[in-house]
Amino acid sequence: VGSEMCIRDRGGDPRTVEQRRKLYKEMRDLGWNEAQVNGLARRMFKVERIEWLGPAQCGKLIEALKAIHARGRRKEAQP
Repeated sequence: VGSEMCIRDRGGDPRTVEQRRKLYKEMRDLGWNEAQVNGLARRMFKVERIEWLGPAQCGKLIEALKAIHARGRRKEAQP
């Protein structure tokens, strides 16, 4: 487990390790905590923890976080 992975990130789908690293990066960029990201995963996929997501679900969650981040940047740019 790399330094970018959260302490609680144990196990999970080995196919999604790199995707989860991206998720944690997006999480930090947004200023979110692990509970917020897991809550979004719960709402989107009915899965309690991101470690339990499959590759396609991880990809969708990454894109959702990127969209949330982009919306925040657009709001900050408005006068």
